[in-house]
Amino acid sequence: MRVLAFDMGGTRLKAAVVDGDAPFELVVADTGLASVAAVGKRLLPADAVAMCVPGVVSAEGVVHVLPDKLAGVQGTDVRSWLGSTFGLPVGAVVNDAAAWGWAEAAARPGRGPVLTVTVGTGLGTALVDGTSVRGLLSGLAWEAACLGGPGSHGPVSQARLAEALAAMCLAHEPAVVVVGGGRAPAVDGLADMVNERLAPWLEVAVEAAVSGDAGGVIGVARMSGP
Repeated sequence: MRVLAFDMGGTRLKAAVVDGDAPFELVVADTGLASVAAVGKRLLPADAVAMCVPGVVSAEGVVHVLPDKLAGVQGTDVRSWLGSTFGLPVGAVVNDAAAWGWAEAAARPGRGPVLTVTVGTGLGTALVDGTSVRGLLSGLAWEAACLGGPGSHGPVSQARLAEALAAMCLAHEPAVVVVGGGRAPAVDGLADMVNERLAPWLEVAVEAAVSGDAGGVIGVARMSGP
């Protein structure tokens, strides 16, 4: 099934038509619903449409909480908007961390549960176990400790991230932790730092993300059907 998949971020829109494991071209453009409509119509045809966004999305596809950079989208029934805009069946409409987590877990079949953490302007976290995925609240205290204060843009401290990962691992007991995002520190050595904090209760594998910028579109497409 060819899925017209969108990852609408705070500053960039990523889009592609994803057809199973076939190669695809990732299109990057300015973000916003107008850009979704314009880019999507250039990418058609497709069999379904799907989207992930960096906010809280209801099961009905309504965006309830969204970063200020996407003002005007909050409160939008994205599922209905996608259907009317493209005239296609609508697949998944979910949080971007959940979509990214789904893509990373799919790249590691049989190794769940998988805890995924994207490090950017915030901490995006998800737990994928078999056919279920749920976003996790990393906690504002951990997020602030890892990311620094307003205006911080560089890679986060390995030690700070290790503390946060260890706390989440103790709460959710994953088999694998996947770390990615523009501000993620090097994974080398991070596993030892996490497992030092977990011993003797738990041991986990800590790995770098493999899906890159396409993780959101891959994940939301896979969540939408075979």
